[in-house]
Amino acid sequence: MIGLLLFLVSVDSLPPIPDLSQVIFPEPHLWLEPAEKSVELGSYGGQYFGGLCDIVFKNFKLSALYDQREDWDSIISASGSLSYSIPLAHLFLKPSVNGLFHKRDDEYRLLCPNLDMAVNLPWAIILATTNADLWQINSLNYQEYTAAVNLIFDRVIYLPHFEIRGIYSGKKLEPNLTGKLHISNLHLSVGSRLSQGFPSPTLNIQYLNPRLKVGASFRTGPLIRTLKQKFDPALPLQYRISMPSESLKTGIALDLKLDLYHHSFQIIGSYNSWREKLAPGQGFIIKTKGDVEELNICVTIKDDFTYRNMHFENSLCVTYNWSDTIIAFVPRHTACDTISIGVGPIVIAAEAVHYAARDGVVNDLAPLFMINPSVACRYKIFKVFLTVHNATDETEQIYDGYFLTGRQYAAGLVFSYAF
Repeated sequence: MIGLLLFLVSVDSLPPIPDLSQVIFPEPHLWLEPAEKSVELGSYGGQYFGGLCDIVFKNFKLSALYDQREDWDSIISASGSLSYSIPLAHLFLKPSVNGLFHKRDDEYRLLCPNLDMAVNLPWAIILATTNADLWQINSLNYQEYTAAVNLIFDRVIYLPHFEIRGIYSGKKLEPNLTGKLHISNLHLSVGSRLSQGFPSPTLNIQYLNPRLKVGASFRTGPLIRTLKQKFDPALPLQYRISMPSESLKTGIALDLKLDLYHHSFQIIGSYNSWREKLAPGQGFIIKTKGDVEELNICVTIKDDFTYRNMHFENSLCVTYNWSDTIIAFVPRHTACDTISIGVGPIVIAAEAVHYAARDGVVNDLAPLFMINPSVACRYKIFKVFLTVHNATDETEQIYDGYFLTGRQYAAGLVFSYAF
């Protein structure tokens, strides 16, 4: 085995496989995508207000968003990202930094410096990424770190691929090792964490082609995730580091997606039997619940086509959630439909959202049905728009003690230019 490894390192005698950019490959991009130079600036104001900025110039990219509103609570949120790609002959570097600010009852600040790297060797491709999550939550500081290294033998049949990933949080290192094979359109992945109860295996199988995607996965054992992965600003929960870990007895997931020209259909289903699961508890503190079984099904249908001077887009997503244990804020079923119709310079759009009745932490929460329409008009490089949030004027209790504000209006202007 050692002799084979030395042979692969020292020589480059095997024929290369086809260009990986032409392969449907369920991994991070191994090449630099061409980017259009563009600038987009916008702002909106009324009963809620905010702005956006998106600048792309060669290998430089800057994005920022700001939003402040009185929806079911007084909420201020802002996010931004800055990255610069450095492509060299056999080395690709992409330093970046991301930031988040979110204020409701609690104040969350997050700064994420990150470095992505790809090295193209004669015998393999090495992908590496390092990331630091620097949190400040109500004036208290926390840190989490993640790193991953991928080794892809791109000159060997079936592209053997190894990944080691680690999360460092709360003075503990949680490493995970995964081995992968890519056999034409079939992709296999087997992995396990390497500490505290090793092994805890995961298995993923995917079949990909331009029209069809089929995936299945199985996993068991502890799930180690960072606070950034668990943080949901849409919920009134209190987050702290380090977060309790979750543990699966059995987790099975299926994913089927079919693309038919201007239409696509996707169904995702999962069954999880939890040994320990995180859920909202008293005072909106995240608690651990034991022995939970759940079934989740999500069906999505999308249409996107143009007829003469009319462009039509629609996305309908319906979900069904079942659990043998009461989990706050999770409705039995939901539906969300977004539709956009463009005729010449005019675009009329609407989002309709339905939540079934659900349990809160203490209270029973009534069903909700909301429609958020908008109309926009584009003239050359400018777009003006009017939006209505909660046009159905819902004022029901959305979470324990939190009520929707009702109908709100805002108008805005967007400047966009590509060169």
